[in-house]
Parts: sequence; C-alpha cells; structure tokens
Amino acid sequence: MPHGGRRAVRAGRRRGIRLADVLSDAPNPYPVLAWLRRSPAARLLGHLVTAPGELDHAALDALPQGHATTYVRSLLTTAGLLPPRDENLALLSNWTVG
Repeated sequence: MPHGGRRAVRAGRRRGIRLADVLSDAPNPYPVLAWLRRSPAARLLGHLVTAPGELDHAALDALPQGHATTYVRSLLTTAGLLPPRDENLALLSNWTVG
C-alpha cells in the first residue's frame, strides 16, 4: 500500500473509544464540548466513527475536500489513529487520478 501502509482502525466502537480517550485528555473539557456541539468537523467525525468499513486516508479522500475533512484528517493523524502522510503529494495524486 502507498504512503507507508495504511493502518486501518476497523471497528467503529473501537475508533470511538480511542478518540474519546484523546478528547477527554483535554485539560479543559468545555471547549471540547462546545466543539462537539457546534462544529461541522465534529459532525463529520461522528459519522465516520459510526460508519461501517475502514477508517483510513482513502475513506477521507472519498469525501468532499473541505475544511471539515482537512481538520478531521489532521485530528486523527495527530491522535495516532491515522498514519502520517505527505498531504501535498496525496492531493496531487488524487487530482491526477480523479
């Protein structure tokens, strides 16, 4: 697989638990709660963690590439739920293929 191999996180429940652990580690929970209630990125994230199938870069590449998708990809990569990749190279590859 390209980009150093994609480590997919398979079960939605497992993804949600790991992400919940990351979000609950915030020193102040109130900004996290506000983000979860209001952010389009949080709604997208909720959809992704409950959707069947694998959560990997390819799943995010299949979505419209707006601010929410970019933010969620960055959040998942920073949390260690997605492997890092060269985003500029990925954008170029997606553009030439699509």
